[in-house]
Amino acid sequence: MVITDGPYVESKEFLGGFALVDVPDDDTAKVWAAKIADACGWPHEIRRFKPQPKTN
Repeated sequence: MVITDGPYVESKEFLGGFALVDVPDDDTAKVWAAKIADACGWPHEIRRFKPQPKTN
C-alpha cells in the first residue's frame, strides 16, 4: 500500500461510501484504511473525527 499525506486534488468524483473505525491513533487508522482499500480495490481517505465526550 502507498500512503500519502494530502493535499488531495479536487475532482468531480463522488463519494461511493464511507467507513467509521474506532481506533486509538493515526497509525492504526492507516493500517485499517490500507486493509479496507485492499479489500475494496480503491483508495481511501482518512479523516479524524472529534472524540465523543465521556459521560458519567
